Amino acid sequence: MPHTHSPLHILFLQQEPCIRMYKEARALKNLGLKVTLCFQGTPLNQRYPSMDMSIFEAVIDLNAPREHLRFYESPPALQIFRKIWDISREFDIVHCHNEPDLFATVALSCEPPMVHDTHDFLSFRGNNNKFFEAMASRGSDGRIYVSQVEMDGAIQLYGIDVNRSVLLANYMNRDMVPQTRLRKLSETDGIPHLAAPGGITTSAKSPAFFLPGVQFLVQQGIYVHLYPYKNRDIEPYLNLARQCKFLCIHEQLPHQDFLIELTQYDMGFTPWHIPPEKKDDNKTHGHLSNRLLEMVGVGLPVITTDSRASARFVKEHDVGRVIHSGKELLAAIEDLMRKEKNVTPQNVYMEDHIPQVISLYETILAERK
Repeated sequence: MPHTHSPLHILFLQQEPCIRMYKEARALKNLGLKVTLCFQGTPLNQRYPSMDMSIFEAVIDLNAPREHLRFYESPPALQIFRKIWDISREFDIVHCHNEPDLFATVALSCEPPMVHDTHDFLSFRGNNNKFFEAMASRGSDGRIYVSQVEMDGAIQLYGIDVNRSVLLANYMNRDMVPQTRLRKLSETDGIPHLAAPGGITTSAKSPAFFLPGVQFLVQQGIYVHLYPYKNRDIEPYLNLARQCKFLCIHEQLPHQDFLIELTQYDMGFTPWHIPPEKKDDNKTHGHLSNRLLEMVGVGLPVITTDSRASARFVKEHDVGRVIHSGKELLAAIEDLMRKEKNVTPQNVYMEDHIPQVISLYETILAERK
């Protein structure tokens, strides 16, 4: 049976461990809770070597090859599910992180209550197989969403209980804020330097098609610094960088080194591409990236296009500008360059918002008594 002692001991369950899950665990640990990670895919510290795994009470590797989960009724898959059910008995709450939603559906049969944490609302991707998402959304004891756009989608599709649902953006942890701050590059050359980290693409159908915004800025003689996740399928960006000194494409860095490097720039830039045919597309408007929150967290103002989730965050927290045209972009840069640098923002760290998750846990457990 689940424990009822304090502090709460939470089982984090995820097929492929990710940064958002880690940041939530770190915040819960910072506030006195215990978190154990149970996963199936690539170990977190193998994907992100700089991650401090000591924040977890324990790390349980299910040692399950991906192909074992291809057929859910197969004996190997059922053995994995049985292992999850047995492991979960020792915890107060099972907190499942998607994607995908398979483990959250499996966790509905665990003895402790289950919280479904939707990092990505898969219905927005046009995936026709919504079975696991629907079961996890409807059957969970509580739900967490990255943005209001995603929560609204779950309300519309599945009629979820909003009283047991909370919003939690991809905030960074307060103790990740660099103690070392680099000198602004613009103090040397007098030219604005904008950081645009994260995934980029060459597909004009994708929100991450940053090329038009990048081209516009470098043609104005403004530096743009890209940190793509992968240096493949980005040839147009590489060609532009070869032709123009104002576009700088950087290699990936260890996470804390990356955060320190961000401090040398004047502002962040997330030019989400919203073609006319996707102006009402939920996937396009529901995106609120880790990188945007990290730029804000280290003290950079951010300029973003009118993607609903990103624009709402920037406006509500007063951490930058939302632009709709090249003219507005240049005006925003000019305005932000006059502002005080390295201003520590308020209410934008995971520790500021994780208490509502703890309250959700406590409410669910109280109802189980």
